[in-house]
Amino acid sequence: MRLEKIVGPDSRTVIEKIRRSFGDEALVISNSRSENKNEIIVAIEGDGLVDLAEMAQEPLEIKQAPDPEVTDTDDLRANVTLEILRKELMEFRAEMEKMSNKSSANWLYKPKLSSSHQQILWSELEEIGVPESMRKAWIEAIPSHATPNEVVAHIVSVIHNGLIKPEMNVTSGQNLLIVGNPGSGKTSMAARVAARILDKDNEGRVAIISYRDSRLGSWSTCQVIANRLGAESYRIQDPGELKKVSTELEEGVMIIDTSGANTPEDIAAIEKILTNVVICPVVACDSSESSTREIISCIGEERIHSVMLTRLEQNHVPWETLGVLLDKGISVSSGTFGRDVANPKQIKFDKELAKSIENLICEDFDLEWSINHNQLPLDMTPRAPS
Repeated sequence: MRLEKIVGPDSRTVIEKIRRSFGDEALVISNSRSENKNEIIVAIEGDGLVDLAEMAQEPLEIKQAPDPEVTDTDDLRANVTLEILRKELMEFRAEMEKMSNKSSANWLYKPKLSSSHQQILWSELEEIGVPESMRKAWIEAIPSHATPNEVVAHIVSVIHNGLIKPEMNVTSGQNLLIVGNPGSGKTSMAARVAARILDKDNEGRVAIISYRDSRLGSWSTCQVIANRLGAESYRIQDPGELKKVSTELEEGVMIIDTSGANTPEDIAAIEKILTNVVICPVVACDSSESSTREIISCIGEERIHSVMLTRLEQNHVPWETLGVLLDKGISVSSGTFGRDVANPKQIKFDKELAKSIENLICEDFDLEWSINHNQLPLDMTPRAPS
């Protein structure tokens, strides 16, 4: 869900605006009056960050003064989103040009396949969206006489050994910096990590930092999330304030949620102020290949501790994203399954994450279906050496 602030001369007018714009499902979070105007903050369906139904009986009073920088920040975020969209459209156009040019060497290229087994494997991998570079590598690595189970086992092994990283050990005094493109689920991931830490150590101090994010409702969302989890929350616009908060927390953990509008500048400013900063980009599983490469490029591969995947509950394998990470040699440290940010079991690490991805792969990669679909004979018995 996301928070919206509606302003009007009186409560009746504001409520009418809310009903017209969002329907009767909007949940009122606070109602305050200032300067002869009523301001009502409502939670509406959208980002899927917070489930506020349980908080209806205990509404949190939130008063937020208008921020003169909101327009500039929103413009900057819009420019970032438009730039991502522009690059993705350029990539799509290039693919369409390849497809329209039937004589193109790239269009006609297909690796030399020595058996019907490899032909079936190539077709199936292409069918489920595996990038061409991954298909080539797997075709070359898998024996031509491999059984269906051996093929799946090989692919699962590549994913496990090349991607999954042991659970990130967030210790006292450590600062976790969460970055990513707008809308990738950074705030949701910050909440899940905070819930995980608090679940393990109820006595430790955990703070969620809303860093230089002046979108209307972003700070209110951070407050609601922290209040629900039992974590502390801070709104910081000046990098220097981070040092003060860090000193106040002493041995606590800071989870810094960035806006996504100017990631390289935010990282540089934070690293000048704080030590022991762990950088983890958040990538949504429905991101395109170009979007994933863009966020990795703007951070720098050598500075990334690991990647956090969101929206894995959509029950499909993010082949394009996994292909980029395998190509770059970057590991995945966590993934989210489910929409409740306060449920520590819905964020998975290490073995749980690997098993969940393995299950998605087995569902997506059904070689038996491919055999029937292509109607090709397939002899799975091992071949004797000549």
